[in-house]
Amino acid sequence: MKKRILAGIVSASMIVCICAGCQNEQPVTSNANIEEVRENESQTEIVLKDDEITASTHLVSIEGNVVKITQAGSYVFTGELSDGRILVEAEKEDAVELVLNGVDITCSDYAPIQVLQADNVTINLAEESVNVLTDGSTYSLADEEDNTDGVIFSKDDLEFKGNGTLYINGNYKHGIVGKDDVIIHGGTYVIQAVEDGVNANDSITIEDGDITITAGDDGIHVDELLTINAGIIMVAESTEGLEGHQVIINGGDIDITASDDGINSNSGSDSENAELNVTMEAGGAFPETVEEGSLPERPEDGTFPEESERGNILGGERGQGRMGGMTMDADEDSLIQINGGTIQVDANGDGLDSNGYLEINGGAIYISGSVGNGDSAIDYGLEATISGGTILAAGFSGMAEAFSSESQQYSILYKMQDIKAAGTSVVVRDSSGAEILSFTPGKEYNCLILSSPEMEEGERYTIEIDGNTEEL
Repeated sequence: MKKRILAGIVSASMIVCICAGCQNEQPVTSNANIEEVRENESQTEIVLKDDEITASTHLVSIEGNVVKITQAGSYVFTGELSDGRILVEAEKEDAVELVLNGVDITCSDYAPIQVLQADNVTINLAEESVNVLTDGSTYSLADEEDNTDGVIFSKDDLEFKGNGTLYINGNYKHGIVGKDDVIIHGGTYVIQAVEDGVNANDSITIEDGDITITAGDDGIHVDELLTINAGIIMVAESTEGLEGHQVIINGGDIDITASDDGINSNSGSDSENAELNVTMEAGGAFPETVEEGSLPERPEDGTFPEESERGNILGGERGQGRMGGMTMDADEDSLIQINGGTIQVDANGDGLDSNGYLEINGGAIYISGSVGNGDSAIDYGLEATISGGTILAAGFSGMAEAFSSESQQYSILYKMQDIKAAGTSVVVRDSSGAEILSFTPGKEYNCLILSSPEMEEGERYTIEIDGNTEEL
């Protein structure tokens, strides 16, 4: 079945009132406040210092502690601002490069770097440089249409490259925000944000880099397409680790810790406002509202008798997602596709959760989660298939789902009667005793989903759990 993969402003005129602090109003050019040191045909050098910003060209406007870029070119920044910012408002066809070569910029009430208009803005982290960007916990927005909400905020395409390091402290909402496309080619990033670490409308593409994110909401969120081709990505804390309408992982080393879903493909940009198509089961009633995150009560003996069966199956299709006594339509375009890389997920909700399709074609995937029968290690709205790669997923059996019979690779759904403690190891061996899979889940579990290219239907396998061996 073919899946469709989605590929992947108007500046406001404002009256200016500049004060000593970092304000959102747009600076007007004033020749009296422009430092004309020298003009360099290739790059413009800008030295940041409170109340003493200097630039090597008259093309840069400086008003108080606000540096305004209005033309295409490469601009090299050094120095510190205790309360200032960089504003890019160039022509629509202009390409602008901001080279950060050891800067420390704090803006108490707005975005330290804001792009209102350009064709493309590239942020280049200079070799071996260490750069810090910090915003305040509240923003002084210009008007109701001002939606600036990130330490780095861009209304146009935004790219990152270089071999330096960038620390982002997002105290207001997000770390990096792109209203179009965001591409990360390289560099080291340490992002802390009270909401999303990286947020974009159209697409986020990670080609390389070392990215560490601590987020109050999503680690990386995009309304449409998220593509990861390489790099090291650690989402140390999040509600959902990676989220997009479509999530395509071709490579990289990814480690996710999430209080809800590890990787989620949602129903697109309007998913939060979409109505659920809800039906009442015959003779039944709508379930009472349950507080999000609440878990079923565990019996005193620690077992769930209704989940006592165990077995190995190839497949287990599900046509629609179910939620209590309700049915919700799945999304044909929603997709998680994993083609390579090493992925580790520690999730309290679903490990992998697609509102449409889940496709695994390669890579090594290790999942610890959920924390109860209300979620599962993998969850999907339409179909899950596996044709390559390795997966070891540990969770609870109440909502457990297996891969479809349309899969090209053998998989096992193994349910246990008793609950295994966190840290209880799992080893799968073939008939000769050779180890083909091993994993130590970080959470309690009573259900496993296992698959490897070395596994074949009809062959005999044994599973060792905490020293006890059983035949599959």
